[in-house]
Amino acid sequence: AKGERPLGEIRTYSATPIDYLRAPKSSVLWRSRMLPPVPERTLFPGLAPTTLGVMGLTPPLGAMQLAYAAGLLLSFDGSRGLNGITYPYLHRWLAPVRGLRSPARFAAIVGLALSILAGFGARRVLGWCHSPSHRRVVFAGLVALVLVGAWPALALQPVWLEPPPIYRGLKGVPGVVLAEFPILPDETGNIPFMYFSLWHWTPMVNGYSGFIPASYAEL
Repeated sequence: AKGERPLGEIRTYSATPIDYLRAPKSSVLWRSRMLPPVPERTLFPGLAPTTLGVMGLTPPLGAMQLAYAAGLLLSFDGSRGLNGITYPYLHRWLAPVRGLRSPARFAAIVGLALSILAGFGARRVLGWCHSPSHRRVVFAGLVALVLVGAWPALALQPVWLEPPPIYRGLKGVPGVVLAEFPILPDETGNIPFMYFSLWHWTPMVNGYSGFIPASYAEL
């Protein structure tokens, strides 16, 4: 229904290996130590999961580890999009793929595979412990490493507890299509209008999505 994504847009949101060294600005530990974030391509998974994942891939390896390692490699290459090996073929052969905007989001599957492999790594580390008390201490240390690496600095802001009173007349009125003004060139400005729509559920001209039709920009 929406058609194909422009190649330039897909290429913009195709990751490169260095994007896995970009940390989000919300990370207390890594935001000043890693490369700066880039939209859709800030993919650093964290040091603790990566280290434990590597340990989970050290021999001897079972079939499960090999399967998740293969999934990790395939999804990593998929996140590279048009920069990778497999995605250009998928884009050429499969029409639905040509409608996808951000191949870098394959990094979510990278993270899932890495979390399983990190579990294997944690089990290996705990296996080196010689007593239950030693194992509990090491386990607590692993949990602490993960928590410190994932600790967020969130800039919270107060929001409306209810919409402005102008919306009260819309609720339950059939056949209404709502246009909010001003219609902003930056569609993220529509987010408050979408939040208010939770109270009136009226169809809207304004919106915010990964797909923005040319007719919206013309309007």
